[in-house]
Amino acid sequence: MLPEVVATNNYIDPEEAVVHTQVRMTNVEDKQPERFNVTRYAAKLFSLGDLVAVENSQLTGGGKLQSKYSGPFTVRAILPNERYLLWRKGKRTTVAAHEQLRSWPETQPV
Repeated sequence: MLPEVVATNNYIDPEEAVVHTQVRMTNVEDKQPERFNVTRYAAKLFSLGDLVAVENSQLTGGGKLQSKYSGPFTVRAILPNERYLLWRKGKRTTVAAHEQLRSWPETQPV
């Protein structure tokens, strides 16, 4: 169970087990950000005025036949934590994370 904790007569000291578990948990917590950052891709930062498509996160009414992205949206402001204030002609503004955005194709008309 806990090999590093000394057991005497099949008795494990609970306080020693708690301390040992806390040390192991802090070691795992220290390694977790490193593991996360290895698999994370660098954000493609957009500039003000760029045209972007936004992922449709709520697939309702169309199912798999509904388009996965809507747009074009224009980047109006760059917010903290890789978020963008977006504007669509004739619509209200919205905020989206960079994970939900794709560049609007240059070949398609606006």
